[in-house]
Amino acid sequence: MGAGKENKEKREKKGKGKDEKEDKGGGKRMTLNGSTPLPAVGKISEDIQKEINEAVQREKRKNRIVINGLTAAEDTYEEVWGKVEQLLQKFTIPPSDIVQVARLNDRRYVSVELHRNETKAKLLKRSKELKETTQYTNVYIRADLTYAQRMEGKQLREEMRKRLNSGETNLKIIRGKLVKVLDSTGPPQDTSTQQSGQPRFRGETA
Repeated sequence: MGAGKENKEKREKKGKGKDEKEDKGGGKRMTLNGSTPLPAVGKISEDIQKEINEAVQREKRKNRIVINGLTAAEDTYEEVWGKVEQLLQKFTIPPSDIVQVARLNDRRYVSVELHRNETKAKLLKRSKELKETTQYTNVYIRADLTYAQRMEGKQLREEMRKRLNSGETNLKIIRGKLVKVLDSTGPPQDTSTQQSGQPRFRGETA
């Protein structure tokens, strides 16, 4: 009886080992009937938290733009605000549409939050007009994007460049997608394999 009980315990212990695997954190990863281990709970929570953080950051930035080349490093906060107001007035955007102005770590860049996303879209669409001026020819306006959005945009531009070099035509990035504009009347067709956030560079459609 004693030997039989001991063998049974060994078999149970051996079977249990097949259904558990050590994860990198030192915990157990359960399996279903010896199949591929399920993701560790900690890993799932980490991925979900990253997605939540990204969504929060995108929401915070949805009405923000970043201006480069407008201010000098030694400008005071009042001087920076005044320059931003003067620039936006060229696009008939009143100072009352500005929520806040902030210097970024690189003091050449200024973050501007606007009350409405429509105002931001208007600025991004018309920002290419700056190169036609004398005062603002070296000033650039782009959307305030997260790191993930910038990487998505970079992939889209690389894809578009490759396809243009291979002979495709009428490709354009619109609202974070690479589309093929068929003609002046037909709707653009989504041809991208990547998705991005809002446009990054001056002159891209918002």
